[in-house]
Amino acid sequence: CLGIIGLSSMGAMSSMSFDDDSMGHMNHVDVNWFTITVGVLNVLCSAAAIYGAVIYNSYLVGVNVVFLALTMFNMGIVSVVANGFFIYPHAFLIHYIEKGIMSEDNYENERQSCCCVPV
Repeated sequence: CLGIIGLSSMGAMSSMSFDDDSMGHMNHVDVNWFTITVGVLNVLCSAAAIYGAVIYNSYLVGVNVVFLALTMFNMGIVSVVANGFFIYPHAFLIHYIEKGIMSEDNYENERQSCCCVPV
């Protein structure tokens, strides 16, 4: 998520144009609002997915899957691979929530399969 935000902000920074006159004043700043909007939507969709994972809501997790799928091809192969790596765990979490494998009632049974949790 942070890497995609960083790539989005790089695009926003590269599209800024500064017009310096002989006095050294900045007269014009052209900001790529589309890139900023996509970055803000990325943060909001990621926050929805995190909240959805915490409360076991597959629709909120699905919001980020849709966003990642829509933005998958915006930067070529790097974007396809990166978004694919993010979509994969989201899709399996949605699958596990829908099947009832991952739920608030069943969490203690699944907790033991996490690598960082002492048994």
